Amino acid sequence: MIEIDGIPPSSTMFENLAAEKRPVILNFSRGKDSICVWIMCERYGIEVIPIHKSAVPGLKFIEDDLKRYEDYFGQHIIDLPSDGFYRRLNNFVYQTPERLAVIEAANLPSPTREEWDLLMRMAFAEEDTWILDGVRATDSAQRRMAIKVHGAIKERTRRQSPIWDFGISDVRQTIEDRGITLGPDYDMFGQYLGGKPNPRFKKGLYGNGRSIDGIRYDYLKPIKDNYPEDYERILFWFPLAEMEILRYEEFA
Repeated sequence: MIEIDGIPPSSTMFENLAAEKRPVILNFSRGKDSICVWIMCERYGIEVIPIHKSAVPGLKFIEDDLKRYEDYFGQHIIDLPSDGFYRRLNNFVYQTPERLAVIEAANLPSPTREEWDLLMRMAFAEEDTWILDGVRATDSAQRRMAIKVHGAIKERTRRQSPIWDFGISDVRQTIEDRGITLGPDYDMFGQYLGGKPNPRFKKGLYGNGRSIDGIRYDYLKPIKDNYPEDYERILFWFPLAEMEILRYEEFA
């Protein structure tokens, strides 16, 4: 674990959250870091309201994976469309011309992250409920700088990054100790980099895979190859997403 002057360690943050004796909202991406946060909350006796935000609603491999984690933790996971899903629709991403007027008429929401946080609190908790994420300082130079400048506790937005000081080995050990295996994302996503095979890609907990975070080629190609019905579901919402495949494979 690392240290940054003026920022409390993860142990202190979890102790303080536990002392409040109130539930917290967990942004649960099914990624290793958010899994680690949930396990740590469990250790400290902190009640978690897990909320998953789907990049594309209705993908069966994600629904099955959420059910698996519900069985692990013995708790229902709330699954909502992500703010990015609405944003892509409102910006006509991969849409055919005849759908544009329909999307405009639907007047879909386009919330910012803070607005989305407020909606989650209003629907499932209280207006001052802490929202936890799995941001870690060692994940990238940008995240380390953000934590150094803004801290791991944001009072204004009521957000905390309670494993900010964990290294990847800490995350892996925490997950191993709980006996949890990562979902199919970590066997699929990360194998492409910029539309080309990633020679450094390794699967699973000790690999460098990641959870789904969009509908670019890196995610579409593995879903098309491994979950064709889910790929068709993506095309239902974003019918021209096939162009992303063609862009790399036919017109590269």
